[in-house]
Amino acid sequence: MSTIFNDLKKETVSVERVVLDEKIKSILGESAAYAMKMDKLIEPYSFKYSSGQHKVSGFLVAPKNITSKTPVVVFNRGGTKDLGLIKRGQLFFKPALLASWGYIIIGSQYTGNSSSEGKDERGGEDLDSVLELERLIKGLKDADTKRIGMYGQSRGGMMTYMALARVGWIKTAIVEGAPISLFESQNNRPELKEVFIEAFGGLEAELQKRSVVYWPEKLPKATSLLIIHGEKDEQVSSSSLKEFAQKLTDHQIKHKLKIYKDDDHSLLRNKAEISQLEKDWLKDYLS
Repeated sequence: MSTIFNDLKKETVSVERVVLDEKIKSILGESAAYAMKMDKLIEPYSFKYSSGQHKVSGFLVAPKNITSKTPVVVFNRGGTKDLGLIKRGQLFFKPALLASWGYIIIGSQYTGNSSSEGKDERGGEDLDSVLELERLIKGLKDADTKRIGMYGQSRGGMMTYMALARVGWIKTAIVEGAPISLFESQNNRPELKEVFIEAFGGLEAELQKRSVVYWPEKLPKATSLLIIHGEKDEQVSSSSLKEFAQKLTDHQIKHKLKIYKDDDHSLLRNKAEISQLEKDWLKDYLS
């Protein structure tokens, strides 16, 4: 067994090596070929760990044949409850790509879904389950605990902003399609109002607590931030991002804002360019 597996076993309730078997390949269909290619480069794991009073599911994807201390990227998924769960087959895509660049990727499935106990509060105890990953990272002999980054997609980007305001161990962060104001989100998508009420009561104070545009000064100046968004994103509007970027400049927070005029929430039209941008960013600020 690898060092990663043995270290995870000590720090978690349970851990399992994820095997790219015929069942997963069948589910992936035409994408299985890419997964098979990535499988040669990475080692994926799923695990259960304790966060507060809850047992929570998580995942880790590491480069194969690690020979030295390796930087870590915490992966914050998008979605709510079961929507957006990183299933086994998905470990061979974005998490695997990041790992293939030379990083240990670790993520929480958050509290409050079919794989984890607790409640999905979209920035409450689910955020605690993300920050609890630092304990696991410290238990990995191959991990360089002085070089920890964070990556967040959509709702995961909101979680990333909140994490940056809470802790000081995140050296750099990348967010894609991340909401900066939940007030704006529910105005643009009225159906989210009920989601927010169920998750955290929907009160104004709680909405503000989850909206980085109201507290950019809380972001650490020592952490660099890459913000990526599609101008045609109909799920999370990009309309306030330039104003937000100016606030970051005013507070001397190192950042780069990249808005793709022809792209939407999926950011698929510029996938290759975005991958290179993120790879270069991590090389500059985390390697």
